[in-house]
Amino acid sequence: MLSHTDAYNKEYEKIEGMILIRGEAIPDGFYHLASDVIVKHVDGTYLLMQRDIRKHFGGMWEATAGGSALIEKVLLPAPSDNCEKKPESNLKP
Repeated sequence: MLSHTDAYNKEYEKIEGMILIRGEAIPDGFYHLASDVIVKHVDGTYLLMQRDIRKHFGGMWEATAGGSALIEKVLLPAPSDNCEKKPESNLKP
């Protein structure tokens, strides 16, 4: 399934009528919103996740959970609503 994101200019203003498709090159002067979240547990430890071996950088460890803000989403819900790691980590908003 293709992921679609809204296009923005460098001032974070949405460009009406322009949609970006994940995996395709983003034209110069256009941007998309993405977020990363570092999860710190109450005991002071951090969540680390190992990437699926079949993905880009497979087997590597990462400390972030995040992803692109999908089309029609606003800036603040991006980490919890569109978190690519949610299914893999059981993170809940």
